[in-house]
Amino acid sequence: MKSKGWIFNPAVDLSFIILPGILSVFFLFILNKLNILPSEINPWTWFFAVLLIDVAHVYSTLFRSYFNEEEWREKKTLLITVPIVCFLFSVFLYSFGSIWFWRIMAYVAVFHFIRQQFGFLALYRKKTESIQIPFVLDKLTIYLMGGIPILYWHLTDQKREFSWFMDGDFLVYPIPTFASALLWLQQIWLGLYLAIHIIYFFKYRSFPFGKILLVINTWCVWFFGIVYFNSDFSFTITNVINHGIPYIFLLFYYVIQNPNEIIGEVFKSKAWITVLICFLGVLFLFSFVEEWAWDSFIWKDHYQIFQNASFYSLELPEFATALLASVLFLPQFTHYVLDAYLWKIGKPNPRLFHFFGITEK
Repeated sequence: MKSKGWIFNPAVDLSFIILPGILSVFFLFILNKLNILPSEINPWTWFFAVLLIDVAHVYSTLFRSYFNEEEWREKKTLLITVPIVCFLFSVFLYSFGSIWFWRIMAYVAVFHFIRQQFGFLALYRKKTESIQIPFVLDKLTIYLMGGIPILYWHLTDQKREFSWFMDGDFLVYPIPTFASALLWLQQIWLGLYLAIHIIYFFKYRSFPFGKILLVINTWCVWFFGIVYFNSDFSFTITNVINHGIPYIFLLFYYVIQNPNEIIGEVFKSKAWITVLICFLGVLFLFSFVEEWAWDSFIWKDHYQIFQNASFYSLELPEFATALLASVLFLPQFTHYVLDAYLWKIGKPNPRLFHFFGITEK
């Protein structure tokens, strides 16, 4: 059932899109109150947060692309071309050194993460039929809620005790006064944004709860995960949960709503629990294999999980490392690029109108 003003309906949106990130922040406050908030992530926290959510959400894209018969038939050229171009570009970047590869990819990832929030916001606007504030205000707000904490990360003199991919990937240039001013701008902007909606409510009886909660979600996760709490644990938990869980849900929901598009008879089962187990099983298999390879030949820091310490002594030549890193990062890079095409509502993706309950115009 599709509800006006909500992407799907209040219960689904709150459970899988809005609340996961907010609850992750509450979880940090609880741990902090009990004086047991970790600063680092231990191997098993990494396993559950990074491998089972972050890496898994990348592979869920398969069900809107390579495992989707309709999408493969309609976008075959795109689906073949994108990974080839991404791989060649990755090798090219790595030729300048690993730091530049990870630096560029970190900025691409930041843009991708904020764009996901913008994508949800755009959906909320499409599902709201009452009078709305100008689109430019919504767009600026969602980018500021996500972008200002990232700028603060670059400009503060209070070093962040975490990184996006690896130490030194962001170009940090401390200007503490400007960093503090940006935080004030963010809070004032959010207050004005909410005030404008209150005015619209009294004037037009228009108050888009879903969209406003999404904006609050974005502010909450990015401010507390990056600015307020300064630890690898806090950043990873909030960042991964808020980005990964909504996306994995979205793909699973698409699979059970459009089973005839998906390759494999098991995904056409009417028992949703069977589909869920197989769906998550596919994500786990791909994620585990990829992370085993990363850990065995590149990172070498989670032998407790992969039992692969015997591989740690193997030192790959620089060119082989560049090729391997480019191959292993390819699913993530491809995911970043394809997302811009696979979820754009309109002529390229006419079936999304029905999926999201949006009237074609």
